[in-house]
Amino acid sequence: MAITKLLRIKETAGGNPAAHLKNNIMYICNPIKTEGGFLIGGNAGTDPEEIYRRIIWNKKFWGKESGSQAFHYMLSLPPETPVSAEKMMQIAEEFCEELFGEEYYHVIAVHTDKEHMHAHITFDSVSMITGLKFHSPKKDWEHRIQPITDRLCKKYHLPALSYEPNQTQGISHQEWEREVKMEDGSNQNRYGWKDIIRDDIDEAISHSETYEEFLSYLEEQKYQIRDGKYLSLRPYGRERSLRSYRLGKGYGKEEIFVRLKGKKQEQKIKIQSKTYGDKIYIMKILRLQLLRTSNFSLTPYQRQFFRRWQNTYFIRKPCFTNTWKYKKDILQVHKIAEQLSYILDHDIKTKNDLKSRRKIVEKQIAQLDVFRGAENTKIYRGELFDLIKDFLQTEEMLNKFPSNSRQDLKAVLKELQGKIELIMPMEKARQVYTESQDNVKLYRKEIKNMKEELKLIDQIEESKFKEPERKESQIDGQMGKKNSLKKEKRI
Repeated sequence: MAITKLLRIKETAGGNPAAHLKNNIMYICNPIKTEGGFLIGGNAGTDPEEIYRRIIWNKKFWGKESGSQAFHYMLSLPPETPVSAEKMMQIAEEFCEELFGEEYYHVIAVHTDKEHMHAHITFDSVSMITGLKFHSPKKDWEHRIQPITDRLCKKYHLPALSYEPNQTQGISHQEWEREVKMEDGSNQNRYGWKDIIRDDIDEAISHSETYEEFLSYLEEQKYQIRDGKYLSLRPYGRERSLRSYRLGKGYGKEEIFVRLKGKKQEQKIKIQSKTYGDKIYIMKILRLQLLRTSNFSLTPYQRQFFRRWQNTYFIRKPCFTNTWKYKKDILQVHKIAEQLSYILDHDIKTKNDLKSRRKIVEKQIAQLDVFRGAENTKIYRGELFDLIKDFLQTEEMLNKFPSNSRQDLKAVLKELQGKIELIMPMEKARQVYTESQDNVKLYRKEIKNMKEELKLIDQIEESKFKEPERKESQIDGQMGKKNSLKKEKRI
């Protein structure tokens, strides 16, 4: 058995501090991955919303809503291991029992959608007994977690615990989310630094005959290099270095030597055609504009965004030089495309058009906020709704308490129903209450979407436009240059 991920789920910057935690719970409790939710366990419940509410309630109770939100571990078995999903759940439960017992709210989710059986464990960072935060010091793996997994491996006759240096250190939750989306195919046009470094290594190998030439090529791309037992690389614009073996198969130092020795010329052609982003998506947007207006053409303001997207999409074209200055844009290519799409969809031709759009959105948010406030007043301050809330809470308690305690609750329930029916029929009151709650949710969703739109407008206003230089000797000839300019003018 191997614990492949050790994650600390940190506080989300801005807005809901537990947003990453909620996303994590929703992902691991996915019914498609857990056989309809039957493979969900733990002491926090089986419904993702219920699990999230309990953990948040515990944090509020102890006044520990900020800082680390939770921890996420993943127990993984090799594909050939003969173990059932139920046995995997049992192993995960025993792991939790030994690590923290019942002191922390936790959820266990066994996933069966991959070849290898694996269990996700997410647990609250705050103890529900003492209110203290879970402490995970350095070398926690060796001193506390490894002995537990070793005992479980021995007990259930599982393969011995195997260690990989890039797995025992843990990764950030944001990086895990990106990897998950890559695996599921939902993040195909989003890129991370690892993608850029992998592509740069591929490109350097295709242009080099020896290891020294390979390093020299990366240095020309403004890489900071530490070459010892491991090859550590830090590209321009990234804060930290990264050991190449963490990039996956084919990128360790020894593997690079092997690739250089046996590389093929086809690699050079392949790397030169590498692009980033979704060209089809952008072309669809432009075609829609042409359908709306037969004589459509980009304004100078719109053209800036198009060229930024285009230059990022084709950043590895051999006609560009000093592209290391702009490779950070690859991380944002989906946002660049989103900005271009937005200004075209809303017919924003100038900066003033964008300012006008901002005013419209801000006005709509203010109106929706008034509507939401009116509904909230009915729910939280209206006499009828106070009675309905008391009635529903008492009704819920009635179903949970033992039969010998129900008589008093039934009397309270009958009294509340009588008071409600003096104002309106019970069924009608329930309906009105539910509609108000639904309206509040709807207004919140609309306001959230419009605030996201304002953020996008902020990003568009803050955009800075710089273009990579072109190599005059590699512009595909003067005729190619003229043809490309004509095509650009038509757009």
